[in-house]
Amino acid sequence: MKAKPIAALTPKDLAGHPVWEYDLGHETIPGRDETWVVPVKALPVADLSNRVASTALRLRNGQLLPGSLGCVSLQDAFMNQQFLVLSLWHDNGWFHLARYHDVDFAERGPAFLAACLALPVEQVFPIAYDISRWATGLAEVVRGEVRAEPETRLSLSERIDLIFGKYERK
Repeated sequence: MKAKPIAALTPKDLAGHPVWEYDLGHETIPGRDETWVVPVKALPVADLSNRVASTALRLRNGQLLPGSLGCVSLQDAFMNQQFLVLSLWHDNGWFHLARYHDVDFAERGPAFLAACLALPVEQVFPIAYDISRWATGLAEVVRGEVRAEPETRLSLSERIDLIFGKYERK
């Protein structure tokens, strides 16, 4: 399979190749940019940096939807509470869930996702996932869940400190 823009991936692409990597070495090829991805063939992976992983997303009510995860730290569950990116396939397109710190949280946050699915938030969250066949890491990371709200909300400066390893965890 050749490279393609991440926005053009479909559940069929993800079923054929469950992990995709940003093709950053070829972003200057005419017609391409930094959003192009290529499939990762050697699985399982021990690192998901610059990669997305496919997964079946199980809503709290048991409904399964195709999805993908990005910004996954395979060794740090707290980091994932803050930064994990969840996308799910709905109505023939991707819905990218905004987190509490995203500028478009009101337009793409948990309440809006629930409304799109015609469900109450309590029937959607937490959303469970399992990427253990494609990735190796902490058990609570490769089989985890995304809550509507993380247990801890961090300020911008705390999130920056977390990224650079300076955040003092309580």
